[in-house]
Amino acid sequence: MTPGTLPLKLYRGDTYRWRFQFWSDTAKTQPIDMSRVIEVRAEIRDQPSGTTIVPMTGSVTLPNIIDMTLAHSDSRRLPDAGVWDLQLTYNDGSVATPVAGPVAVTADVTDSGVSASGSSTATAPASRSDMARSATLSLVNRR
Repeated sequence: MTPGTLPLKLYRGDTYRWRFQFWSDTAKTQPIDMSRVIEVRAEIRDQPSGTTIVPMTGSVTLPNIIDMTLAHSDSRRLPDAGVWDLQLTYNDGSVATPVAGPVAVTADVTDSGVSASGSSTATAPASRSDMARSATLSLVNRR
């Protein structure tokens, strides 16, 4: 299955949260069972197989939800542009990539002294979780 495409437009240094709901039908009445998912991995890289790697955390909420977070500390290390994907590993060892896409990053102002390598010329304020950007997306299996 080809992954669904979700372009990410991010602001360096901010916290982001996404919620993906997976359905087997376009009417969104039949949730895809995620009970066999044993690992959720997501990364942003400067390019496919690139050496700049920014991890995102993910977790499963049954029956069909994947929550994904990009932490402030990781967002500070984002490349100016890149790609990302979300991979699920199942208990039988199979791996599926349900969603992926390009990444565009806007440089921040407050932390403008922070480079992609993580070095800084200024102290960054703590990110407030209640101000974090979030989105909920519903995805339908295209098989």
